[in-house]
Amino acid sequence: MIRLFLLLFSLVSLSCTKDSSEPEETPSTGYFLVGEKSAVHQDSYVIRTDDPSRLTEIRSWLAKPLAERPLVLTDIKKTGNSPSAWNKDLVTKGRIWNWEPAGEPSLVDFTIEIYDGWPVYVQENLEEWIRITQTGSGNGRIGFWNYTLIREVTTAELGIQ
Repeated sequence: MIRLFLLLFSLVSLSCTKDSSEPEETPSTGYFLVGEKSAVHQDSYVIRTDDPSRLTEIRSWLAKPLAERPLVLTDIKKTGNSPSAWNKDLVTKGRIWNWEPAGEPSLVDFTIEIYDGWPVYVQENLEEWIRITQTGSGNGRIGFWNYTLIREVTTAELGIQ
């Protein structure tokens, strides 16, 4: 009986030991660049999610060809006079938006025309955009037709911890 206990204890201990060849844990929050399918406006924005199933879904879409990837539909909120800490234009690497996606993004095949636009236009017309596309939460909404998931981005790229 003692031998059986020691054998089981050894097996459990070995199974709990982390193998150094195992990949590192996936971060609980993922950041993703949303950009143009075909370059017109030369801008982008960033979405984030901490929903494990949404992280898996987005990462699976990133494995597909660009033309097959979905549109991103998301609520947006104003960040006030201080720019977003994480929603940036990584195409130009210079613009920081005064708005950021709010809540969990949705991946969709199409959106209504009122949600179509581009990040610079939203930035330049933020008050009007939010007023016209306002949701029940008071946020605006975007679902740009020419924009899709481009790649996952790191917190280092965004300059956040």
